[in-house]
This record gives sequence, C-alpha cells and structure tokens, in this order.
Amino acid sequence: MFKCGNSVAAFALAAAIGAVSAGGASAQAPSLDVANQKLTRNTVRIADVNLPQNGFVVIRASDANGRITDNVVGFRALGPGDHKNVKVRLTGTHKTGETLWAVAQQNNGSHPGAKRDKSNIGPPFLQDGKMINKSFSTM
Repeated sequence: MFKCGNSVAAFALAAAIGAVSAGGASAQAPSLDVANQKLTRNTVRIADVNLPQNGFVVIRASDANGRITDNVVGFRALGPGDHKNVKVRLTGTHKTGETLWAVAQQNNGSHPGAKRDKSNIGPPFLQDGKMINKSFSTM
C-alpha cells in the first residue's frame, strides 16, 4: 500500500511539475512587427505586438544616424497578449523619410490597475538579452 501511495504522490508531483512547465512554456514571448508606412493623421500602425504582461508599444525618434533615442513621440498602453494593427498617435511634426522605432516596453506601475500613461512606461521587454524593437520609415 505504501508503494501505491508513493506512486500516486509521484504522479501528482509529476503532473504539478508538468502544469508549471506548460504554464511557463505558454507564456507569450514579447515581439513586434512594423513596416515602413505613410502617416495618416499623424498616426502609425504597428502590424503586430505580443506582450507577456501589461505594457506599452512606444514609438521613439532616431538621431541623425538612424539610431534609437530616448525621445518618445508616441505610445499606446496594451494588456497582455497578441495585438494586431495597433494604431499609435504621434506627437510633433514628422516628415517623409524619417526613421522611427517601435519598442515593446513594460508597465512600471506598482499594481496591475496602475494608471497606464507615459509616466508608467517602464524598461523595454527583452528576448535573449536584446531589446524588442524595430525601426521603420515614414513615406
């Protein structure tokens, strides 16, 4: 009887470990996709954003060499999950041929219901130690 109890306990432990592993494996990896585009009413469209938790898609300006800067020119708060065709309104004036950067960033709010405004934009999501971002040009 003791062996049966151990087998049942071992099975329950293995099932619990499997459930935890499955949960970790199913967590959404952060990603985004954006293409070169024409601005429509000073708005850009991000084709796909995937966030593992509450966060933001942030649009950042670039320097004269096309490198990403800290200058936020637009953002949109998003919940966890996969989001298609996300529209982000830009601030300021933007010209044709300008390089912008879309970045998947965390919500640094202190709790899940934290106000989702610019002050809660946290650090970028990372995948394999690399920031989730992609540049695109205005046309």
